[in-house]
Amino acid sequence: MPYIFGYGSLIEQESRMQTTPSAMYVLPARAPGFARGWWARTGAVGFSTTFAGAIPEKASSVNGVVYAVSKEELEATNQREQGYTPTDITDTVQILSGRYKPADKVWIYVNKFREGERQQSLPSPPVSHRAIVCRYLPDWLSSDRTGFPGSRGLRP
Repeated sequence: MPYIFGYGSLIEQESRMQTTPSAMYVLPARAPGFARGWWARTGAVGFSTTFAGAIPEKASSVNGVVYAVSKEELEATNQREQGYTPTDITDTVQILSGRYKPADKVWIYVNKFREGERQQSLPSPPVSHRAIVCRYLPDWLSSDRTGFPGSRGLRP
């Protein structure tokens, strides 16, 4: 049974269970080698939204949750997260409660950038023409708050 590492909307139970109804319970976890930030952008004509995203960043780590999914739920999540690239973190993910080790692959969804798009996205915070999806704010503020690579992030 595969696993998903959630760090944005997949942290929040109601959002996560829309795609994976069996994922009621999660384990706190960390993904070393990745940074989370507000650089996942999509949009329709006249409107653009900023979503939480992750990028490879050796000196960073992302806090999140790990949960088991069926192969069908993994495929449904791949469809939901189609603006991201599923990336295998099985060998590096750290479960933060106990000594549990997932028995199958663990996937994180990493930003998928077109040529030159990453440099335009980093490290810019959300701006008025790129709204933040509100449901992310409580999850973002209560987790690792690292902000952007190399920054001091959002500290209380």
